[in-house]
Amino acid sequence: MYHFPFFGLFHGFLGLGAGTICIALYFLPTIVAALRSHPSAGAIFAINFLLGWTFIAWIISLVWAASDTSRYKGPYPPYNPSSDSQDRIINQLRQLQQLRDEGALTEEEFNRQKASILR
Repeated sequence: MYHFPFFGLFHGFLGLGAGTICIALYFLPTIVAALRSHPSAGAIFAINFLLGWTFIAWIISLVWAASDTSRYKGPYPPYNPSSDSQDRIINQLRQLQQLRDEGALTEEEFNRQKASILR
């Protein structure tokens, strides 16, 4: 009976270690996607599991797992509605102060309007 020449190398712990390394390499795209909390980690796992043996699908799933997941690419920060309302409040208070300085509002009217804006 013919035996593979290196058959003795893959018994016991060495065989278990080699198998673990092979499985880890096969599922490397899934591992990368999971570690990066990729939003498409489930789809990456499915492609990796079902088609990873084709190597082309393995490369595609690895590139997909390593791709940038952030959605925003613009030069300005995303819109923050709370900062917009703060700007609006500041502008209203400046207008009130200007009206008070011009004499169009009394101090009592100014304080009442300011209190209603700051609520």
